[in-house]
Amino acid sequence: MRLLLPYFIIIICLIQLYIKKSERNQQEKLEKFWEKERRANGVRKKDLSGLDYISIPDECTDLESYPTLLSLTDNNFSCKRAYETICNLKEKKIVNLTGISNTDLKLNYGVANLPVLTEYDDNFTELVRSLQTLGHCLLEANDTQTAQIFLEFAVSIGSDIKQTYSDLALIFSKHGEKNKLDKLITYASTLNSINKDLIIQDLKQLQ
Repeated sequence: MRLLLPYFIIIICLIQLYIKKSERNQQEKLEKFWEKERRANGVRKKDLSGLDYISIPDECTDLESYPTLLSLTDNNFSCKRAYETICNLKEKKIVNLTGISNTDLKLNYGVANLPVLTEYDDNFTELVRSLQTLGHCLLEANDTQTAQIFLEFAVSIGSDIKQTYSDLALIFSKHGEKNKLDKLITYASTLNSINKDLIIQDLKQLQ
């Protein structure tokens, strides 16, 4: 027992050192965060004309071109609501700000622009969710051609909804389009999202 005591004391000391180091690192991170936040809150309003605004193509709202979708909007409340949401968003400003913190938005565009930037990003979230809903409903209705239109548009604007990639990958697999599946994985790897690794992992299982 006496032989073990020195080792036990050493272990306790090492644990205490680790805890103190961890607390010190946390304190440093916290101080850096508040310093960055202080600077961000002092940035004046900047011009937003250079943002990468998203335009909804007419083909995403042209019901007459998609008989299956027309039927779904008549009989499925979720599909109808998703379609109406996309139509309403067509005249609004939409920007994908996924993965960018409020602090960074204030630093880049000014604190006064935060509310409107939040609105633009909320519009983006509504859009990709609605595109996913329509794409999935169309896929379940076996209209893979129309489903692909909505899902590919969602991916092209940077959606990070895992199901969107899974549904699109399923369509590619059904059609034997391995090259498109490979490109989808490459595209997913560019996402600025915490969902990126999960999306890539899911897609690789379908390769």
